[in-house]
Amino acid sequence: MTIIVLLSLTLWVFLSRTFEPDV
Repeated sequence: MTIIVLLSLTLWVFLSRTFEPDV
């Protein structure tokens, strides 16, 4: 379960940066 949570968090961060890149 821990691995799945870590992967989800990583994916969420990646998508977050993709949709809202650093200005």
